[in-house]
Amino acid sequence: MHLTITTVNVFDPGIVPSEMVYVHTALTRFPIWMGVIVCGGIMSAALSSCATFASLIGFSLANDIMPHVIKGFGQKDSVKSSRIMMLIVS
Repeated sequence: MHLTITTVNVFDPGIVPSEMVYVHTALTRFPIWMGVIVCGGIMSAALSSCATFASLIGFSLANDIMPHVIKGFGQKDSVKSSRIMMLIVS
């Protein structure tokens, strides 16, 4: 894929917006089945990053902030509030 991206300028130098080069190349220069795999890989990477970010926020709020705000905040409350915070952030 990266080798193809470097040659896209030869085929179509005016791709706007330029951040769509991967998707444009996958949909126009690859066979359909390969374009689907490439676009699926891009989407799975994006969703993985979003899930990691939501998990990080939920964990940070439940373990770093909530125990200082609410007295008697226990481990069972931590897991529950972490899941609630992840849902709210999502």
